[in-house]
Amino acid sequence: MNKQKIALISGARGFIGAAVAQELQNRGYTTLDPYHDNLPQKADFYMHFKWFVKELAKDCSAQLQSVSQSLEALELAAQLGCNKFIFPSSIMEQELWALDNQKNVKFRASDVYAAAKFCARIMLAIKAEELGIIFIPVVVTNIYGAGEKSERFINSTLRKVKNKDSMQKPLEFTAGTQRYDFVYISDAARALADIAEYGLKGRRYTLASGESKPLKSFVLEMLEELKPELSRAPSPIFGTHKLETVDLPAGVFDNTALRDDTGWKPQVSFRKGIRLTFDNI
Repeated sequence: MNKQKIALISGARGFIGAAVAQELQNRGYTTLDPYHDNLPQKADFYMHFKWFVKELAKDCSAQLQSVSQSLEALELAAQLGCNKFIFPSSIMEQELWALDNQKNVKFRASDVYAAAKFCARIMLAIKAEELGIIFIPVVVTNIYGAGEKSERFINSTLRKVKNKDSMQKPLEFTAGTQRYDFVYISDAARALADIAEYGLKGRRYTLASGESKPLKSFVLEMLEELKPELSRAPSPIFGTHKLETVDLPAGVFDNTALRDDTGWKPQVSFRKGIRLTFDNI
């Protein structure tokens, strides 16, 4: 008789969590959200997405509560015999580090979220060692795709085109010199599921496509894919918005460990992902 495979996913109703849950179900797992479902006696691993975001991302108290919840989740994972605790974090941690190393540094309210994620990652690593559970942090770059409801860059831009806002006035962007990387949601779900199954102790994986480049290159590719919808729209303008983050080096987006340990590679090109996302808005 085959042993039942159980994966705990906090935040399984969110954009990324739901996609990962579906991917794992396709692989034969029963997925449970510890905050909404009855707990099993034992589980294989715990992936922790639950975190205060949106308007609470800048709230120090809410972010500290998220840190505490992540530590409680780790303890629960150990109690249920989980072999691994996977903690998807954010590329914003890297941006915070880069900002902190600048002269005349001035932190922003949005840095509260990144600072809390960094704090949680360090505490979780220490606590996991004490509990004897494998802790695997994942640096998530930028995930987009069908079903996203947020106001993040790709989604908000596509909605402007879908709602024909771009017909009234040109789309406006920063100069687009900052380096970015984007991963489509189905590829991201596969990557996180692969990390849960094959990820190694002591690794910190970067969930990136491996093809980072200046944001302007992505924008131009997106606009080319949407050419039929933008045929009568005014030309976009670059440089009208101020860059509110720091530029990161290419090495930050290196996904070598992910590819080497799991064999993962993206299947959905950026341009195809844009079309899939746009058509599902």
